[in-house]
Amino acid sequence: MCTASRTCAPPAARTPCCTTRTRRSRSAAGKTLREGEDVALIGAGVTVHTCLQAAERLAEKGVQARVIDLYSVKPVDAEGLVTAAEASGGRLVVVEDHHVEGGVGSAVLEALADEGARPRVRLLGVRGLPGSGTAQELMDAAGIGVDDVVRAAIGLVEGES
Repeated sequence: MCTASRTCAPPAARTPCCTTRTRRSRSAAGKTLREGEDVALIGAGVTVHTCLQAAERLAEKGVQARVIDLYSVKPVDAEGLVTAAEASGGRLVVVEDHHVEGGVGSAVLEALADEGARPRVRLLGVRGLPGSGTAQELMDAAGIGVDDVVRAAIGLVEGES
């Protein structure tokens, strides 16, 4: 399980870290941080923490969310994504802290298409011009905050198209 007590950056740019230095290197780059069968939440970087927080809130509502840290899109963990899609009933929410075009969501969709998988996917990412504010204010304004992830996941679980 990820803990935010360690950091992976110099003191001036502290960012909580969900990886360990002892992890074995492998060709596909993705890691399941939390198991769940109702929906899979996929993030990279700062959005992994958003996904973990959303999974906690979803659990309070009886929704079990798998959380994937897709820490590399080259190579993307296509096998892991297909497994996540199958394990979550074909419901995926991809959360990224930049524009969705050509981002993590695109890599996820390409990998799944190449594998012949057809899950229902919600892409949450920046769709407008950025403004000013705290990191949390900017994430909320962009629609990639915890509440947004929870809403998207519940929408998929309840069958919204």
